[in-house]
Parts: sequence; C-alpha cells; structure tokens
Amino acid sequence: MSNIVEFKGTKEGIILLIKGYDTFKSVLAAVQDKLDKSAQFFSGATIIGVEGFIGEEKNRYDLYRLLVEVYSMDVKSLDPVMKMQSVDDVEAETAEEAVEEAPLVEEKINEVIDYDAYDTKIVRQTLRSGRNISYEGNILVIGDVNPGAELSAGGNVIVMGKLRGYVHAGKYGCKEAYVIANKLVPTQIRIANIIARAPEGESLDELKPEIAHLKSGRMSIEEL
Repeated sequence: MSNIVEFKGTKEGIILLIKGYDTFKSVLAAVQDKLDKSAQFFSGATIIGVEGFIGEEKNRYDLYRLLVEVYSMDVKSLDPVMKMQSVDDVEAETAEEAVEEAPLVEEKINEVIDYDAYDTKIVRQTLRSGRNISYEGNILVIGDVNPGAELSAGGNVIVMGKLRGYVHAGKYGCKEAYVIANKLVPTQIRIANIIARAPEGESLDELKPEIAHLKSGRMSIEEL
C-alpha cells in the first residue's frame, strides 16, 4: 500500500507524489506508513506541493492535518506542482485565470480517467505555439493549448481550457485512452493509431466539456 505515495526531495523542499488509489483513506494510510518508518527524518521537513490527484477539499484538509498535527511537518502548499517545467516556461496567463473560465471539474475528470493505470503530469499554464509536452502517463493542462502547441501522452489528456493544438493520447497503442477538454477543437487529434480533425466552423466562445475516445475503432467526440 505504501507504494502509492512517495516523498521527493528538492532544493526548495519535499514534493509529495500521489499515485493511483481506490479511496483517499488509502493515501492517508500510505503516508502514515511512510512517515512512521522515518519519523525523525521527516520531522520539521517542508512540503512545498503535490504531484497527483487529491480530489475534494476534505481530502486536502485531512492530509494537511496528518502532516502538520501528527508528524510536525511544515506544509507550505498542497497545490499541484509542475513536472519537468522551469519558471522561465510559465506564460503570462496564470493558472488561476485559466481555471476561472473552465467548467470542467475534478469530480467529472475522475469519473472517466484511470488514475490507477498512469501517473499524471500537471501543467499549470497556457501552452503557446511551439511548446511540446510529452509524458508516459496522463497529462493535465490547467490552461489553454493554442494552435502550434503539441501534447503527447501514453495515457489520457485533459485540458481545463480550450484545446486547439495537436494532441495524441495513448501514444503507445492504448485504445482506451481519452482526450477531454472544455473546448475540443484540435488541429489534429490522435488516439493510439486513429487520427481525426475537429470539424470546421466550431465556435470558440462557448465552453462545453467534451470527451474524445474510440468506439468500434473510430473516433467519437461527445459532450460530458
């Protein structure tokens, strides 16, 4: 059970990695198991963020209390952190601005994505033309993906904004992969080896969560 969480040290502090799980109680139990084995080492350590899915606010609160009250850790943040991204890469549009216009909620994402199968890379920024993000697991973008930007994932792709660039989910051949966005108008979309393009004439003003997946070997795009 303890392998569903890891503590990754950085110069700024410790990042808590949360992998696939059935219930958040199992995450809390795994954290407790890890810390019980190395209580002296982690006492007073600083948590600067999380990689993985926390879910509802109660989960965040329970995790915070466990780390602070039981193990005396200094929790600066339990917000998602970017993987393999530098500060120089962050665009002018903030993640908060992107989320304000994104009706896609975490609960709906969690219903369709298989977090148990893949780790998730979180990108808290809008991707401009020329930006390429590739990852072996899921990719979650909190922002837009503009034309000329590319996403390539071994698992699923979720964009909490407008997806207007190139996207490839299930790049290693997984035909069960999904692409989800608040506005799905990619220049090209690919799942496993199936390629399609968004229909022309789509309005960019109306945001509506949509999911692209394969049905009987053909691309299907539906409202969530």
